[in-house]
Amino acid sequence: MFPVYFALSNNNKLQENKTLSSGFYRYSLYFLMAFALAFPACFGGGSDGPKNIVLGPGWHNLERSPDGKNWWLWTKDKGQIVVEVDTDVTLTMRGGVGSIQLPNKIEVTLNGQKAATWEIGGDKYEQKPFQPLPLNLKVGRNIIEFTSANKATTIPTDTRELAIAIDDISLTAGDGKVVFALQ
Repeated sequence: MFPVYFALSNNNKLQENKTLSSGFYRYSLYFLMAFALAFPACFGGGSDGPKNIVLGPGWHNLERSPDGKNWWLWTKDKGQIVVEVDTDVTLTMRGGVGSIQLPNKIEVTLNGQKAATWEIGGDKYEQKPFQPLPLNLKVGRNIIEFTSANKATTIPTDTRELAIAIDDISLTAGDGKVVFALQ
C-alpha cells in the first residue's frame, strides 16, 4: 500500500509532502500536482478555507470512476485526513462511505475524540452518502481519522487488503459555501 500524500494550500497549489518509494506512484503524484496547477478550479480551498489538506497515512491510491465524476480512497483499516486552519472554525464534512464486508461500523475521530460512528448495512457493497458531520477545527493541525471495526480482506478482482472507502469528501462553511472539494 502506498499512501497518498499531498497538500492543497490556499493558493491552490498541490504540494508533495513525502517522497513515495515507487517511481510509478511518484510520477502519478506529479501528474496530479500538474493537473491541480493547470486546473485549480477543480480543487476547492481558498482564502476562507483550510490552509492545507493532507491525505495522510493509511490510504491506497486515489481511484476515479470511468466518467471521472467520482473518486474514492480505500484503506485496509484506518486512514487520516489532516486539515490545517489559521483560525478556530466549524466546517461540515460531506461525502460517502462504503465497506467491503457488511455489516460494519466506522468510527470517525477528530484529534483523537470520537466525532461519529457510522453503521453500514445491506447485502452488497455500495458507497452511500453519510450524514453531514460538523467538525470543530482548532488553529493548526487537525487529524480526522476513519477506522473500520472489520478487518481487511481481499476480493477476487483486487489483491489489496480492503476494509472501507471514502468518496467525494468536501468541507463546507456555515453559510454552505464549499471551501474544499476534490472533484
